[in-house]
Amino acid sequence: MSDFSRDELKALAEEQIPPCISIYMQAEPRATLRQDNALRFKALLQQAEERLASMNVDNKDIKSMLAPGWSLVDDIGFWQAPSEGYAFFFSASPDAFRFYSDNSRAIQFEEMVIIGKSFYIQPLLPLLTGDGQYYVLALSKHHVGLLKGTRDTIQPVPIPGVPENINEALGEEVPESEIQGRPQNMSGGETTGVFSSYDREGYEKDRTMRFFRAVNQGIHKILAGQNVPLIIAGTQNLHPIYREANTYVNLLDEGIEHDADLLPAQELHTRSWAIVEPYFRQAREQAAERYHISAARGQASSKLEDVVPAAHYSRVESLFLAEGKHVYGSFDPQDNRIDLHGDQGPDSSDLIDEAAAQTVLNGGTVYVVPQDQMPDPQGPISAVFRY
Repeated sequence: MSDFSRDELKALAEEQIPPCISIYMQAEPRATLRQDNALRFKALLQQAEERLASMNVDNKDIKSMLAPGWSLVDDIGFWQAPSEGYAFFFSASPDAFRFYSDNSRAIQFEEMVIIGKSFYIQPLLPLLTGDGQYYVLALSKHHVGLLKGTRDTIQPVPIPGVPENINEALGEEVPESEIQGRPQNMSGGETTGVFSSYDREGYEKDRTMRFFRAVNQGIHKILAGQNVPLIIAGTQNLHPIYREANTYVNLLDEGIEHDADLLPAQELHTRSWAIVEPYFRQAREQAAERYHISAARGQASSKLEDVVPAAHYSRVESLFLAEGKHVYGSFDPQDNRIDLHGDQGPDSSDLIDEAAAQTVLNGGTVYVVPQDQMPDPQGPISAVFRY
C-alpha cells in the first residue's frame, strides 16, 4: 500500500464530515476468485447502507455517499489487480472517497464496517509508524533505484527528480584520455614537456560525490516529512561517499554492501529486513521503557481522559494501542471533555483511533501491539508525553 502516507492521513482528516464510513476487507489474490472480492465488497456496501439507515440517515444521502463504491463493484479492471486487502473511505464530503489496495502480508485487514464522525485508520497505522515501512536506496553509477519494503514485501517506487545515473546527473565531462594528456607547465606559450599525472581515484570520487549530492537532493524531497528508516545498498566503496552527501536523518548506519544491480528483489528484501527488524524492535522496546520511567514522573498515562486531549494538543511523543480494542465516544476540544458512548454512530468516534490519528499528524510515533505487550497490560492505550 505504497500510496498511503502521512499526507494521505491528513487529507482523510480534512474530509471527515459525518457520517464517515470506513470499510476494510481481505482479498483473495488468485485470479479465479477475484470476482468473489467484488461480491464481498458489495455485501459490505449493503451492510453500510443498512447501518446508516438504522441511524436515521436519509436514503438519498446514503446513496450519494456510497456511490463511488458501487461504481467499483462492476469495475473488472479494478478487481483484476492482485491485492491482499482493501481500505475504503466515504463521508458526506464530496471529495472524501479514497481507497487503498494493500499488497503486503505485513498487514492483515479484518473485515469490518465502521461508521462514526471520523474515519477509522488504526489498521493502516503500521504503514506510517512503529514497525511498518522502510526504504532501500539501491546505488551504482549506472543506476539508482528506491524501493519500499515491509516485513513481507519490497517494491520499487517512482523517484521523480532523481537522476537515473551519473551521466544524466553530470553530463559527459572531460574524457579521461584528454585529462591524462594535458601538459602541466607552460612557458611563453610553449609546453615544457612536463605532463600532469592523472589522479583517477580523486577525480572519480569527486564525480561520484557530485552525483550522490544530486541523488540525495531528490531522495530528501521524496522522503520529506516521513519518519521511516533508509538503507543503502551498493558496493562497499560507495557507502562512505553517499553518507557524506546524505541529509536524510533516518539513514541507518548499517547497509547492504553488495552490487545492488546484481541482487534479485527477494535477496534485497531478505538482507534489508535483517537490518531493519532489530531497529524496529529496539525502538519499540525503548519507547516502552520510556513509558515506565515517564509514568513515575507524571509524564505518561494509560487513562483515556489524559491521552486523547494530549494527542490533540501535540503532547504525545509515543503511543501504544492494544490490537482490536475500541472505545466509542466523543471529545470536545473546547471544553476538554470526553463523553463515552456505548457503540459507534454518526456522532461517535473510536477515541483510541482518534488519539492515534492525532499523534501521527502531530509527529508522534504509534505502536499497535497485542494486549499483553502493552506497557500497561490492563488498558487499551498508553502514552508518553513530550511535556
